[in-house]
Amino acid sequence: MLSKLTSAISVKQKMIDELAEKQRNAKRMTQQYDHHLSCIEQAIREMQARRDRELAKLGALPTVTYTNWHIVIMKESKLMSTGSLL
Repeated sequence: MLSKLTSAISVKQKMIDELAEKQRNAKRMTQQYDHHLSCIEQAIREMQARRDRELAKLGALPTVTYTNWHIVIMKESKLMSTGSLL
């Protein structure tokens, strides 16, 4: 009877130890994920700042709308199909 009780306690202690280890691993992984996520967020902020600086530099240049771009592409396609560009 005492050996069964000792064995049951031993098994439960092993399960508790495994659970504690898994909790430590989960906490470590969460910390790594949070760190990685903050690094990515910082990189995105830096990229957006660079983009905004470049767009500010280009602000004085005329912009090409999608419609204007599409018209140019269509004209070039027609010229290429007729061989006028060659």
